[in-house]
Formats: sequence, C-alpha cells, structure tokens
Amino acid sequence: MSQLASLPTAPVAPVRETPRAVRLAWMALVLVIPLAWGYVAVLRQPSDGTVVYASSSAGIGDRWSQEAGVVVFGAVGDSPLARIIDEATSHDRQVRVYAVDGEPLSSGGDGPHREIGDSLTYSVTVDGHEIEPVHVTLARYPFASLAATNPGAIAFWLGLVVAGCFVYWRRPRDTAARAFLALGLVVPVGMTAYPAGLQVIDFASDDGPWTYVVGDIANCFAWATMLLLSLEFPKPVSAFARRRWLRVLPFVVPFVLYAARYGLLESRSDDPLTRLEGQILPSATSAVVVTPLVALVLFVRARQPDQTRENKLAIRVVLTSVLVTGLLFVVLGQLPQLVDGLPQVALWLQPIALFISLVGVAAAMLRYRIYELDVIVRRSLLLEVALIVVGVAFLGVAWLLNRLGIATDRAQVVVGGLVAVSLIPLGHWVRQRLNRWFFGARDDSYQVVSQLRGVGSSVSIEDALTDALTRLTRTLRLVYAAIEVDGRDGNEDIAVSVGEPDRPATMVELEHHGQPWGRLSLGVSRGREPFGPRDRRLLDDVASQLGALVASLVMNRDLRRSRERIISAREEERRRIRRDLHDGLGPALAGQSMQLQFARELLRTDPEQVDAVLERMNGEVRDAIAEIRRLVDDLRPKVLDQLGLVSALRQHAAGASFSRAGEGDGAGLMRWSVSAGDVEPLPAAVEVAAYRIVLEGVNNAAKHSAASHCQVDLQRVDGTLRITVADNGRGLPHEVRTGVGLGSMRERAEELGGTFDLVSTRRGTTITIHLPLTLS
Repeated sequence: MSQLASLPTAPVAPVRETPRAVRLAWMALVLVIPLAWGYVAVLRQPSDGTVVYASSSAGIGDRWSQEAGVVVFGAVGDSPLARIIDEATSHDRQVRVYAVDGEPLSSGGDGPHREIGDSLTYSVTVDGHEIEPVHVTLARYPFASLAATNPGAIAFWLGLVVAGCFVYWRRPRDTAARAFLALGLVVPVGMTAYPAGLQVIDFASDDGPWTYVVGDIANCFAWATMLLLSLEFPKPVSAFARRRWLRVLPFVVPFVLYAARYGLLESRSDDPLTRLEGQILPSATSAVVVTPLVALVLFVRARQPDQTRENKLAIRVVLTSVLVTGLLFVVLGQLPQLVDGLPQVALWLQPIALFISLVGVAAAMLRYRIYELDVIVRRSLLLEVALIVVGVAFLGVAWLLNRLGIATDRAQVVVGGLVAVSLIPLGHWVRQRLNRWFFGARDDSYQVVSQLRGVGSSVSIEDALTDALTRLTRTLRLVYAAIEVDGRDGNEDIAVSVGEPDRPATMVELEHHGQPWGRLSLGVSRGREPFGPRDRRLLDDVASQLGALVASLVMNRDLRRSRERIISAREEERRRIRRDLHDGLGPALAGQSMQLQFARELLRTDPEQVDAVLERMNGEVRDAIAEIRRLVDDLRPKVLDQLGLVSALRQHAAGASFSRAGEGDGAGLMRWSVSAGDVEPLPAAVEVAAYRIVLEGVNNAAKHSAASHCQVDLQRVDGTLRITVADNGRGLPHEVRTGVGLGSMRERAEELGGTFDLVSTRRGTTITIHLPLTLS
C-alpha cells in the first residue's frame, strides 16, 4: 500500500482560458458579418418597394403561379406602388403582381439586368381585379422604412447579439455558450428572408431570389443551432461527450426535413413559380418540427436522474423559452398560415416577445438567480398552455367563419371582437384548471380554509388533526404535512403527520388570539413549486384556521378531562361519606340502640345500674354529634357560613402558625396575614375553593420554602377573584412544584374554569390564581 502511495501521479492539465483577444475577435465577427451581409444582400440591390414572402403552405394552395403572379405582402418606402399596396392590405385585400413591362414573372435569374433609376411598368390585380398599370422607378433599398415597420426584429437582433456576447464572454469554453453566440450571427443573416423578404423585381431581373435563399438557409442553421444547444446545455449528452463529430448531426436535420418537403412539393405542381415558392423556403418545415423536438429533448433531459437540481432548473428556464418561441411562431404564425395563408398575429410583433427567451436563456446559462427563475418558469408554462388552447380555439372559430363567408370589414371587426370576448372565460377556466392540477388551490385561500372548517371537533385531537392534514394535502397537492402541538399544564406534546417529505418543508407558527399553540409543516414534491412570498397570505389564513382548530381541540380535551375529574371527585366524596357513615356513625348509633335496650331491662332487674349505662350513652352521643359535625365541615367549612371567606382566613391566620421547613420543634415559626379588597359576597363554590386553596398554599410555603412570612391577598379583577399567596422564602424545589399539594390547588382552580400560575425564585414563591365569579 505504501509503495502504491509513493508512485508519482500524472499532473492534471489546467483548463486553458480563452484569450481576451480571441473572444473579442469572435464577438466582432458576430457583429460585422451580419452588417456586411445586409449591405451586400439588401442595401446594394435596387428596390421597387414591394415585400414578398414565400408561404409555408406552398404546394397546398396557389399563392404563386405564372398566370396569377405573386402575392405582395407589404411595402416599404413611399412610392405610388407602395401606397396602393398599403391601402389594399389595410383592408385585407390581396395584391398580386403578375408581369413587369408586359413580361410574365420568371422563377430564376434569367431576366434583364436592372439598375437603380430604371423605370418599369407593373401589372397589378387587387382581389383578382386588374387595376391600371403602375409605373415604378427602382431606387436604393429604403432600409430606414424597413426598420421602422419592423422594430421588433431589429430589437431582437441587437438583444440577441448583446446576450450572446455577454454569455460567451463569461463562459467562452462552454459549447452551449458558443452556440448561443452563433445564433447572434445566423439569425440576423436570416433576416434577409424575413423581414426583408423578396421583391417583385427579383422575379424580373438577372439577380433572382438568391439573397432570400441564403437568408433562409441561415434560418435552417439557426434552428439546428437551437437543437445543438438543447443537446449541449447544461452539459453535453454522453454520446456528444464521447464522439465530438456527432455535433454535426443537428445541422443535418433541417436539410433532411427540407429534402422531404421538396420531394412532396415537386409531385404536387408543375408550375415553376409554385415549385419555386416551395424550393426557396428550406426552413419552413424546421420551424414546425424542430421547435417541439427541442422542447422534447429539454423535457427528457430535465427528468434525467443524473442531472443536478440546479441543472434541472436551468433546463426548465430554457424549455420555457423554447415553448414561448413555439407559441409565437408555430401556433400564432405558421399554423394560421397553413390554414388561411396569413399569420394570426402581426409578424413584426412576434420578435418582441422573444426578449423573454433571451433573458431566460442567458440567465440559465449563467445560473443567475436560477432558483427564483424556477418559480416564474413553472407559472409561465401553465400560462403558455392556456394561451395555446385559447389560440387554437380562436383559429378554429376564425377558420369556420371564413368558410361561412363572413368577409366584410365591419362584420369581421364585430365577429372578431365577440369571439375574442367569448374566449376570455375559456382562457380563465383553462388557467384555473391547470393551476389547480399542478399547484392545488393556492390561489383560492377561501376554498382551502373552507375545507378545514369541515373538520369535526368531537373526535380525538389526533384524529381531527389527521383529518385536517389529509384535507390540506389533497387541496394543495402536498406530499407531506405535519402539526406539532405544544404540551400545556403537564400534558405531553402532540405530533401528527401525513406523508413523507422529500425536500425541506415550509414551517408556519400556529397562533390563536396571539397565543402560540404549535407549528405546521407543509412539504411539496421536488417536481412542484415550493411555497414562496406570494403564498404568504394563503399560509397565514391556513395557520389562523388551524390555530383556532388546535385551540378548540385542546380546550375541548381539557374541558372533558375537567368534567371527568369533577365527576370522579364527586363520586370519591360520596364514597368517603358513605364509608364514614357506614364505618363510624352507623356502628355508633347501632351500639347506642343496643345500650338503650339494655337500660330498659335494667330498669326491671337492677335500677341502680341504669344511670351508669345512660352516662356512657351520653358520651357516645356526643361523639356521634362531633362526627356528624366533622362530616358537615368536610362538605363545607362551617366557619365560612359563620364569618365569610375573608374573616375566616384572618381568624385562621391569627390563631395558627406553622413550623418553618428545616426548623424542628417549633424553633422557627412562619406567620401569615390576609389582605383583601371588597370581594364578598362570593358564590359558594368559589368561596370553598378559595378557602381550601389558600390553606393549601400557606401550608406548602411553611413546609418547603423556609419562609418567615407569607402574605395572602384577595381582590376582584375583571370578573374574577384573584388570589395571591406570596412568601419570602428560598423558593420551592422542582419536585414540590409538580407535587400533590400544588396539583390539588391547580385542579380546584381549573374545575371552576380558573387559572393557576406559579413563580418561584430564590427570593420567594408567588402563586396567583384567578377564579371566575360567574360560573356556567
């Protein structure tokens, strides 16, 4: 073993840091290449002010054809043709251009060379009706007008570049960070396909649609980069880690999808323009297929057991970003285009919402406040599902209305508004159901509290609390719930739980009228959102309801036990009286009866002995009378009826002293005195209890505290009789504080619904008792 330990070990190669110059160079390329491409592909080309997009539904409809021409989606600049297009599209009218200078549009770059300043004549139809030929003068591309009509796309590009550069600067050797930076390069290049798009002049010149094709190929690389990012983040999949060349596979997927789509379209139409529309849009299928594929990959990776919790949270953030993208581009963009040829949401609005994706992905890669983002992610996922349901429902209704021929502008506005308003309750209902399924009734504290109000208080504390916890776990989708009730007045603590925790539980104090009663612990599963600040009101309401429930259960238990003690004490008192009558007074009276019979016989036989027998009987009668008085005094001291409570105690204090603890043979006596306010008259039960409590308290002070004086004070306070027994001794030892004497004092107080409090220090002991003057 020592020989093995002495063998030299190979040094671990340190991770090389990417030089700052290299990082700056890559970041500069990400900014410079898109700008250079924009100049070559857009600004240097002559422009006729038209914007033409290839439809993802090409091959199914007839958007482009040599006979009908191409559909003009919009216009940039302020030419006469642009004004005609803007006027028509604002009223949802379809504008087509089918010829330039009398020549039909072609599918490739086989037209004449065009220059800035050339004057051309366009043949145009609006909703199938031909209008007067429009004269167009080619000019430099109006980039400022394009940027003004598509602010979202420009802002998204700049945001993507800034976020990609920032993440790459912080993590330059991370493949996922490099992929994120690459998105800042390919996405702006792809903007020559959208939002710049094609122009009609591209179908009537020698340039052709090559810039559009290159831009959409860049979009294919963008989708492939997203797929690579999902496989590399937060750490590469095992296959990629072992074989680096497999990282090429995600870039093959978009082109395989394009090849499949191209083969399908090739068999659908013989029109060259129709085929061209399908051929120059390679990314159309990727936009529909890659987005759910990326979401599926992230979903599977987030559930892998070898992922750390931090990695899982980061993947969830990226997953949310992907779903937002899918919601915007697929559900509200691509899908409506497949159905009706137009997106349901303006295209320039879509990139604005992608800032959420940028922030989420950047924060996930840098692990910035990832645990707080996890809560936002969970809620966002449910909101997205609700939006998808409402969006699909709206698309279905819009498609149905379109089929029914409701096409006038006023009818579309009215019907669209009514449909949108009618779908608001559907969205609210879907969101409520999803929240209830995943998070329970956290947003409805009234329902949670209502469930707890049905817990019965007539059963045992354990059964009632188990019922309450079961209702909580069912209502709030918990895996664990527990209640700890503090023991009081010598009672043991109570602990009840349901389920098993798999993460640290949230603890809430249970209080009722400002008095603590215990603690509530709630645990959710690892796959669900933990309780946070936004749940404080819910937790407070639950704690308040459970605090009242616990207080009610404990007081009911104490009341039942008090009643049991009262009944037991009454039965014991009856048993004692019966025993005393049976064993004492009964035999004495029977003996006197026998002696009376004997005296009658002596009167006939020996009259002189009768007097002695009667004398003995007289003594036994006096003893019987004393025994009766003792029994009566045990039921209620006679002195209370004669003098009242205060005077009886003062008489007792004046005529009785007690030997102090530790002072044998009366060498040291404890004196005691009574002070009182205007406390009488008192209820009989209160008077007897107070009399016996005071005597027991004074007796305890004399026996155990070594006090020289004990002061008793009686006062009326807030509808109660306050009894204070205070001595100047050395305090009571622990075994005395829980002994029989103090226990009987406490029981007498609680039998009447009163309270008992004891404070013992080295300077003396004070007992304070409150007895209610109104007994129920």
